[in-house]
Amino acid sequence: MSEQKCYSLNDEDFTYDELDDAITDAFDDSTIDIGSEIIVFEGDAVKFQAGDFTGFNLDSITNSAYDEGGEYSESYLEGVTKEQEADLDKRVADAVNQWADDHGLQPNFYRVANVKKIRVKMVDKSGNYEILTD
Repeated sequence: MSEQKCYSLNDEDFTYDELDDAITDAFDDSTIDIGSEIIVFEGDAVKFQAGDFTGFNLDSITNSAYDEGGEYSESYLEGVTKEQEADLDKRVADAVNQWADDHGLQPNFYRVANVKKIRVKMVDKSGNYEILTD
């Protein structure tokens, strides 16, 4: 999956897909003078997949088994290894992701990682700017 960048003016709301859009919005503020500096935050937009939210675990199976079988089910799945449980989690997530792909239901939101600050200086009232380096 290709890495997508996202941008914020407050380090909380990463609502811009392009650095230029964030800078333009920031400099649209009439109180910003030529020569003023702003900080734009850039991060990696890490997309979620539907399978990230399955919340499925072995407790679900064993609880349902107990509901049906009572004390006779108490040792059911007792010897499952961490590797087997991880395999089940992966299979469930893969199935949910395939379902979401088939129906166009993958999430359209993301988490933000690897945030860095970009210092920008307003050069003129036409919206031209300069990215500053330390």
